[in-house]
Amino acid sequence: MTARLLVREKRGAPGPMLRKAGLVLLSLSPSWLRDRREETGTPPWRRKSRTAWTLRRLRLALVTLTLLVLATSSVVFDLVHQTVDSATQRTMPSIMAVSAASQALAEADSAAVRSFGTGVAPVIGPSSDYQTQMSLAGQNLEQLAELSEAGPRGSARLQLIDSRLTEYRQLVEQAHADYAAGSAALGQVEVIYASRLLHDTVLTELDSVRDAERQRLAGQSSSFWLSGWAVPIWALPVLALLGVLLSAQRYLSRRFRRTFNRGLATATLLLLALGAGTAFSLVAEHRLRDARSNVEQLVQARTATFGPIPAEDVPGAAGTMTRLNQQCVRDGTACATVTMAQPYRRQVELAGNATESGAAADTGYGLDYILPALGLLIGVLVLGGLQPRIKEYRNRWT
Repeated sequence: MTARLLVREKRGAPGPMLRKAGLVLLSLSPSWLRDRREETGTPPWRRKSRTAWTLRRLRLALVTLTLLVLATSSVVFDLVHQTVDSATQRTMPSIMAVSAASQALAEADSAAVRSFGTGVAPVIGPSSDYQTQMSLAGQNLEQLAELSEAGPRGSARLQLIDSRLTEYRQLVEQAHADYAAGSAALGQVEVIYASRLLHDTVLTELDSVRDAERQRLAGQSSSFWLSGWAVPIWALPVLALLGVLLSAQRYLSRRFRRTFNRGLATATLLLLALGAGTAFSLVAEHRLRDARSNVEQLVQARTATFGPIPAEDVPGAAGTMTRLNQQCVRDGTACATVTMAQPYRRQVELAGNATESGAAADTGYGLDYILPALGLLIGVLVLGGLQPRIKEYRNRWT
């Protein structure tokens, strides 16, 4: 009889003793329970509880929200990192390189004009300052060609700049040869033409390249993914998952008399860490704006102002210098002096600030790997926290 009772209980049907006990309980139960028995025709001990259904729904909601949080946080952070990386590793160095090249070419041209105007060029050629600044300009233009993302139009501009710069060098060398041969008038014309070529084509095209890069940096700094409008994309799923996690822990505490679920509690803490890591995008946006401000200050500091040299300061070549000064006043070319908006020491300081702030903005602290790992770990903890309760309840009623 005992074996039969066990078999029946295992199959879900109560034995005679349990059935009698159930009838006694039913007779003692409130009227609403007896009415429910009469309506459904199902004994109270056979009716299914909603606990298992609730646990499965909680598991589905938590897993779905975890995957959503993993996807949104990873995608948003990756887009933010790509934008900041492009701005700090390519756009900002391009702006700094083109402004440095423009400054070097302006100073090289003034050094060449001054050497011809003071009568030094016929003897030793363009000064050492000219050679140094031309070499520095070439290095910056090579860096610009490597970093620029201006596309085919930008590449065409850089090719034009390179060809015109080659022509400029040839004119300066030819002017030196004519001066040395005694054709001062011809050499003077060639110097003026070379300076005009540099100002009207090379420096003008470099200004266009610089303005295009500055516009690109402005667009990157105001990108949608760096703005507050992108926050709800990842914040709302995080808040939804946090709410469901807290609700699940409260439900398990009340239903199973356990006040603490290690898996879900740990998942909650990791979710807060994931949200804080994703919010780092707001910090990156602030740092990128600071870096852009430093770059803009550096560009302004390298703004050149051209001017003549008084002829009385070079009495040995007063006639030549006077003619070059007249050309400088007329159209701003063949100027023997150039002055930057800020001294060189201040330029170095601003360049250092721009580099440091750009590096700080591009620092991701490995979050592009940490955030996906946190999302996957949260999913594992959610399943690990709920599955024992589901299994426990299933064993209790089978």
